[in-house]
Amino acid sequence: MKKQLLLSAVALFSVVGVSAQLATITQEWKTPVGDATNMRQGTYANGKFYIQNKNDGTVDVWTKDGKESTLTSTQGSMGICVDDAGNIIVQNESGTFGTQTGDSRPIRIYPAAGGEAVDITLILPSMGVTCGRSDFFGKASGNVLSEEGGTFYLLCANSPYVYILPIKNGAQDVDNMNAVDVSVAFENSNDGTLKGTASTQTIAYEYDGDIIIHERKCGVKRMHIGEDGNATKVKDYTIVPLKEETESMTCFPTDMVGSCFFTIGDEDYLVYSQRYYSTEVAYESGFAVLRLSDEEKVAEMKSQGTNILANPAFGQWFAAVPVSDTQAEIYHYFPAAGANNAFISKYIFDLASSSVEGVETTTAKVVANHGEINVIGNANSVEVYNVGGILISKDEMNVKCNAGIYLVKVDGKVSKVIVR
Repeated sequence: MKKQLLLSAVALFSVVGVSAQLATITQEWKTPVGDATNMRQGTYANGKFYIQNKNDGTVDVWTKDGKESTLTSTQGSMGICVDDAGNIIVQNESGTFGTQTGDSRPIRIYPAAGGEAVDITLILPSMGVTCGRSDFFGKASGNVLSEEGGTFYLLCANSPYVYILPIKNGAQDVDNMNAVDVSVAFENSNDGTLKGTASTQTIAYEYDGDIIIHERKCGVKRMHIGEDGNATKVKDYTIVPLKEETESMTCFPTDMVGSCFFTIGDEDYLVYSQRYYSTEVAYESGFAVLRLSDEEKVAEMKSQGTNILANPAFGQWFAAVPVSDTQAEIYHYFPAAGANNAFISKYIFDLASSSVEGVETTTAKVVANHGEINVIGNANSVEVYNVGGILISKDEMNVKCNAGIYLVKVDGKVSKVIVR
């Protein structure tokens, strides 16, 4: 006999699984780029993708229609990023990959407007540590080829410091360079270890006056540099929980490098890498979008393929371009080993649409109010779980509960709700 549950005027969506989507991500186009074993990092700027090809000693320039051109780089280089003006910054290492260590880093800057590239060797502040490799670069701020200049952020393996390196008119401003201990960012890794230094898969960039540290095992950390020059951790966006689980899928919000922030309307969002494991799929890389105001995952996208991992070096790369108060374009370089597994892609992130793949409206509607969860309609069974997966109520039509995130399962269909 069906239970008649409490009436309410507001309906939420439910989804097969535990991840309720609050926005949509639609892939507009996807272009294969071949085998990315030697093209581990790419960046989007000026309407194009720039992918560092370390074996060929080139930067390959791609559009949705295919490879457009190449820029001369150096064999063995891998890191690549862009500044706010669209200038492209790449490693400029000569020789065998992996030898770029110590207190200097050669880079090459390709002007956004075209023209001759600028080669400089960045000097790092000597902090009494031996700096290891710098495989990946984070986004630079400002315009490194202008009089006002910009700032390039660098993290090196085996060092606890983020190196803050101003560049003006294509030359390093050595008088104002800095190094800040950010070892607090390398804590609580998803393999259970405590880390005190960066790994080769770590990037740093500036967002809204703070420094973002994204390390493969530790996730996305927001660091504030105080007037005393010390760093404090302001936010830890993806480490809690260490993983999200359903009956068939485990999702690690860390374990992959690659993230960016964007703003549409009055809300700020974070795009970040994810990796999924399940009983059916050994692994599958993808990404999610987090709303910063309540730290709710509002949408996610998997990598359109079974057993496809963003590999090697465990990084995938994003740029987000707001186009309205409800939409942003997300550009994605997905490096993967194996023929035609790597691709570039464009997605539309849309807050206005309520049509989400995998989402269906339920006969019974779930509503979260202050301090309680109510359900409307007819159902054979109702189960309420906390975010840790513990059953807190069964076949109750009104559930009193503390503020937090809950999963409400009505006749096998699950909704995620937030109780204030």
